[in-house]
Amino acid sequence: MWLANRLFPSVRRLQALVAALEANAKTDQQSRVPDEAPTRQACGPEGLENVGIPLEQGFIDWVHHTGFLLRLSGWHASDPLKEISLLVNGAACGALSCFRTYRSDVAAHLGISDCFRGFGIEYVLPDGEVLLTLCVNDRFVYSTAVSVRPDPMRRHNHTLHRPLARNEVYTTTHETFAMGFPSPPADPELLAFLDGCAEPILDFGCGSGVLVKALRARGLDAHGLDVQAMGPFVEPEVKQWITLYDGSYPSAIPTGSFATVICHQVLEHIPEYADTLTELARLTRDRLILSVPDHSVLQICPQHLIPWHYLIADHYNFFNQTSLVASLRESFRSVEVLRFSLGHAEGVPFHIALLADCHKETRPIVPEQPAPECRPTVPLPEPGGIVEGRIRR
Repeated sequence: MWLANRLFPSVRRLQALVAALEANAKTDQQSRVPDEAPTRQACGPEGLENVGIPLEQGFIDWVHHTGFLLRLSGWHASDPLKEISLLVNGAACGALSCFRTYRSDVAAHLGISDCFRGFGIEYVLPDGEVLLTLCVNDRFVYSTAVSVRPDPMRRHNHTLHRPLARNEVYTTTHETFAMGFPSPPADPELLAFLDGCAEPILDFGCGSGVLVKALRARGLDAHGLDVQAMGPFVEPEVKQWITLYDGSYPSAIPTGSFATVICHQVLEHIPEYADTLTELARLTRDRLILSVPDHSVLQICPQHLIPWHYLIADHYNFFNQTSLVASLRESFRSVEVLRFSLGHAEGVPFHIALLADCHKETRPIVPEQPAPECRPTVPLPEPGGIVEGRIRR
């Protein structure tokens, strides 16, 4: 009798917590799980989705797919692997790792002192088109299709059973090409921005030519320029439009040969970047479109999480918006900076790259259209006061 009196309150608290979370899930659109679970699509470039899937002793809060790695996170009263299983293309997939995380809110509801009741489960996915099916107690609850690009270096590093050496973490761009890793596809956000730009176009530091290839596929007169060491890695389809040279300035290309010059994720690799900017200004008749990693993300990322581009050994220059504009103003009268390539870290969104749109001539400012009038449904509060209500347009 004494043992029952000690155990029943903890069981009741657990049952009450699960019931409360299930009730919240029914009222929360993001956490609703119907009897027949739908096939959901991952949201955002990081593949992070709030799923709110109830377990007998907990919840799966998030499904996070990035590259070859799939991570589930949530909370559980004991062992989540006893309830959760994953099928990859119909076959069982074992977990790479399972770990507990800090969840003081769960501990408070359970009335226990152990605050590490959160969990994370990681799975390694195969390359190619993959169908993921998540089951709870052998019941289908979630499914999604993902595309996994080959990434042998990071896959190898993530699954290695020994510590990595420094030269395995900090690699140069040329070493990456030499190891046979495929070039990433042309950035869709950059391609959208380049629509309608004046021709001919030069991609300065074109690498394997993926951007030149994508632009020519869109009917644009695009060419590339890079150092001779990149010759073996240029894609065969675009070799005739790629010029290789010794890397000295000025290059043999005549001044003002191109209406638009693109320099995408190149300037950070060149120690004497000011000389490169002078050459870029010489090659373009008017417009330069230049992108670099954004150094300011270090102040945004939680716990000073290091973005991947800081691990590239031949990154010599680190720009933020202020330093980039100051560097470009010497050669271009009009400089507008945009940001692209949205990422997330621990739920914090940030843009990884800066995109500078530069012109030698001052560009007219297009007046913005007036915003629609916003009217509150309740009176506005006095300064320092709070009034509950919604704003409608």
